[in-house]
Amino acid sequence: MTTWIGHLRIAEQLLVENPALDEVAFTLGNLGPDSGKPNADWSEFDPPKHVTHFLREGDGEDRIHDLDFYRDYLLKVSPNENSVYSYYLGYFVHLLCDNLWTRWVWQASKVQFAGELAEKGNGFVWELKRDWYDLDHKYVRDHENCLFWRVLIPTPNPATVLPFIPEHAMRHSLNHIRAFTVSLIQRMCLIAPIRSSMNARCHAILMIQLPLYSKSKGD
Repeated sequence: MTTWIGHLRIAEQLLVENPALDEVAFTLGNLGPDSGKPNADWSEFDPPKHVTHFLREGDGEDRIHDLDFYRDYLLKVSPNENSVYSYYLGYFVHLLCDNLWTRWVWQASKVQFAGELAEKGNGFVWELKRDWYDLDHKYVRDHENCLFWRVLIPTPNPATVLPFIPEHAMRHSLNHIRAFTVSLIQRMCLIAPIRSSMNARCHAILMIQLPLYSKSKGD
């Protein structure tokens, strides 16, 4: 499924085209479906993926029933309720993007790298993911006004607005996304220093925010 920063980059572009949306709510909604708290090996989530991603029994990840969410939640909220509407719209966009990512990126990758996947299995899946994550973190490192820095880092974790997502799971997920992204950017900065105009701000945020969110990883 789409990477977390991939979702934020899509949200950035949609906000440019739809400036009336609540920027914070729309941003957090675009991360909302990934609010399952993982077990030790990330093989299961609470709530489970079939709940957060509207999958039915036996469905693959390219069979997200995004229109179920649209009918049950988004359609019932007026755009005048801007904060809730923006969050729900972001959640819906996430589901759409995950469907498209699975069909057009992951399925294509399985064809392109069939030999490597047959030989290395999940080990090669993580090689692919490392490439995706590196591109994500390079983008965040080099764009100081992106949604990660502008919204996700300074915004306190909100109360949940969907009945099937417990607040503790959403809090854990958002904290993990922050800490995971920041820690890898720290590593990248050691290898390829970012431009000097960004160094002071980036360093200050990293030093303050990473310990804060790392403490919350067990929530």
